[in-house]
Amino acid sequence: MAKKSGASQEVIVGGANTLLLIIDNDEKTYTQKVYMFKNLTKKVEKGTFDPIKAEKIFKPLTDRVRIDYNKEDYDREQFIPIESSRLADINLVHRFIRAHENKEYDFM
Repeated sequence: MAKKSGASQEVIVGGANTLLLIIDNDEKTYTQKVYMFKNLTKKVEKGTFDPIKAEKIFKPLTDRVRIDYNKEDYDREQFIPIESSRLADINLVHRFIRAHENKEYDFM
C-alpha cells in the first residue's frame, strides 16, 4: 500500500491541475491521451466501459508525467504528490465521459 504524502488538499489539487496542463500541452503526452480516449470509446461501443477501471488506464501516463516533473528541478520547494496523479486520473475519466456524451470527437 502506498504511503500518504500528507500533502494539503490545495497542493493535491494544484498538482493534479499541473499534470493535466502538461498532458494537454505536450505533444507526446497529448497523443497518448488521445490514444487512451480512442480505446475507451471502443469499450463504450462494446458496452464494457467501467469508469472505475478506466481510471487505471490513465495511471501510467499521469505517474510518468508526475515523476518526470518532480525530477526536473530538485531545488523546487514543492513536488507533486502521488495523490495528484490519482485525482488527475479521475479528471481524465470525467473529461472522456463528458466528451463522449457531448459527441466531441476531436480525438477520433
